Amino acid sequence: MWKMVIADDEQVILNGLKRLLDWEKLGIEIVGEAADGEMLLTEIYEKEPDLVITDIKMPKKTGLDVIKEVQEKEIKTRFIFISGYEEFTYAKDAVRYGAVDYLLKPVGVEDFASAVKKALSQLQDTRTIRMFREEKNELQQIFQNINEGCEYAKEELYRRFGQEQIRVEDCYFAGVCFGMIVDSTLEAQMSYEQMGLLRFGIYNKLVEEFRKHRMGFLIKKEEEFCDLMAVIPRERREDFIPILLLPLKEQVEREMHVKLCMGIGQLVDTARQWKLSYKTAKFACELYYFEEQPVIDSAEISREYTVSFDDFNRILEEVFQKIAARDETAMESIGQALSAIRDIHYGNRYAAVNRVLLFTGALLEKLFAVELAEGDFTQRQNEVQEAIRYQNTYRQLCRWLTEYYREFLRQIYRSAKNKTSGEIMRVKNYIREHYMEDLSLKELAEAACVSQNYFSSLFKKETGENYKSYVTRIRMEEAIKLVLKTDLKTYEISEQVGYNNVRRFVDAFKQTYKMSPMDYRRIYRKK
Repeated sequence: MWKMVIADDEQVILNGLKRLLDWEKLGIEIVGEAADGEMLLTEIYEKEPDLVITDIKMPKKTGLDVIKEVQEKEIKTRFIFISGYEEFTYAKDAVRYGAVDYLLKPVGVEDFASAVKKALSQLQDTRTIRMFREEKNELQQIFQNINEGCEYAKEELYRRFGQEQIRVEDCYFAGVCFGMIVDSTLEAQMSYEQMGLLRFGIYNKLVEEFRKHRMGFLIKKEEEFCDLMAVIPRERREDFIPILLLPLKEQVEREMHVKLCMGIGQLVDTARQWKLSYKTAKFACELYYFEEQPVIDSAEISREYTVSFDDFNRILEEVFQKIAARDETAMESIGQALSAIRDIHYGNRYAAVNRVLLFTGALLEKLFAVELAEGDFTQRQNEVQEAIRYQNTYRQLCRWLTEYYREFLRQIYRSAKNKTSGEIMRVKNYIREHYMEDLSLKELAEAACVSQNYFSSLFKKETGENYKSYVTRIRMEEAIKLVLKTDLKTYEISEQVGYNNVRRFVDAFKQTYKMSPMDYRRIYRKK
């Protein structure tokens, strides 16, 4: 359990903080509380909490005084500040001293939970680094030195392996990377700390089995992966994966009650190539995020890259324009964008996730700019980012985003329906006020707050009429008034209703009224 101390000079606030979240589910134990800064310091020194949640303005010592003193003594406690004082200097100083977050009273549950999770993530990172940072054994050191260019005599290598009782004569080497498959059920059942401890136990078990069966040695243990180097006798090349590696994976899964993914690196026959085999194993294991195959051999990976960053930028703009025009195929374009991201960053989970975050942020920013999206931009994007990072595979990410955008577009279209009608009305009014000018598509699109590419389809969808036909109709309505009520010549009427070419005006007039302007005047003025 993580240890936490809370501090505030108002007991009602302290009581409220205790009830605000399910601390036990988060893996947090409240080990102390304080009503002033000096009491808080005493609690910190005695209880050594991982996390402190404190008011910033307290008697005797402020929260800033406390964090400053704690920092000076190099105590690694994390701080979240809450305060009713909305001065920027408090927040600025809190961040400068390393606070996780700064919240204003009254504290909302969502903001508070987000700050606590952020603190736990930082604590977990620190603990994980400490937990996985072990002293390198000789073989790990050899691996590092060889790949940094240090020379090792063949006899020296054989001697070191002999001490580990690992056969290396007439052997191949292959990097093997293991990772734990985490599903939503497992995440819901376990705290951050428990998840880290489970991984640590799994990796220790894998290393133990590798050593026991003299299959190879550990390269390193990370939070996400356990990297090993397998030593494969030449006579066992064909059965090493099915007879040794797969049964080992299944054994650990049974004993630890988890599911593992495994990446197998390129087969090499010299120590100089270890780094290549290790990296290809890591790449293969990371492909689980995209392929969801529990075992991936790098020798079987074959993929052509046909999508570029230009394609991604084009699709992003297309998605925005379709949403702005309320195009029913907008969801298809969103699917194309997610597929493009997968193709561009295939094999690199973090790059793919960051590109998805860029896509959602850029799209939301565009929608806010034309007032199609409502509410708080930062809050909405933060919610999306947290959910995206929570998905354990790219397929899950795509499924979540598809449902998110399907509902988001429904909201946009519902709220935009009346708004769009108003925008089209504004365009119509603009045309009526400027019909005598040379109206450009750009002007009308700007009046409707959409791109030129989608203005035509939007106008047609909302009015049932082509915008050019509408402009012509308005001009003809004004032209007929001038024909009947004035003695202006044809070219003068043409200029006044927005035509700089008399022939075009006469053709438009004839198409509308089935005769020329002068014939119309002669016939209908007499009546």
